[in-house]
Amino acid sequence: MKMRFALLICLFCVVSASAQIRRNSTGINAIDQQHDMQGSNKGPTPEEQLNTTMQKITADVGLNGLQEAAIRNILKEQMVQLTALRQDSRPESEKMDEARLISEKSDKEIQSLLDPGQLEKYNALKEELRSGKKKKKKKEKDQETVHE
Repeated sequence: MKMRFALLICLFCVVSASAQIRRNSTGINAIDQQHDMQGSNKGPTPEEQLNTTMQKITADVGLNGLQEAAIRNILKEQMVQLTALRQDSRPESEKMDEARLISEKSDKEIQSLLDPGQLEKYNALKEELRSGKKKKKKKEKDQETVHE
């Protein structure tokens, strides 16, 4: 009798604890869900990135409406191709070469839409963005060295 009573108490405790875990959204599944939700907010969406890029190019280069629409389509297609390339199973070196070709092709298409004055501004903007990335990478590398 005492054994059944002890077993019944243990069973009750397990069921009660299980119900509390589900009700409070705690436990491993809840932690995984919270982690997934946090991970999904890593940064801007591709559409937001495209809009930001287009605002910068339009303002700095002085695009007209037709040029803006054409360049937006070129960059959108580039994003689609690069996204597909990331999911490709080829070695990283091949994917990097392919990504470079896609970017160069898009760049040539964009340059063909610009007049000489805009082309000069566009090339200056590209150089500014490249130097900013190099500075950022150097800063990150310096920080890693300090932490070691």
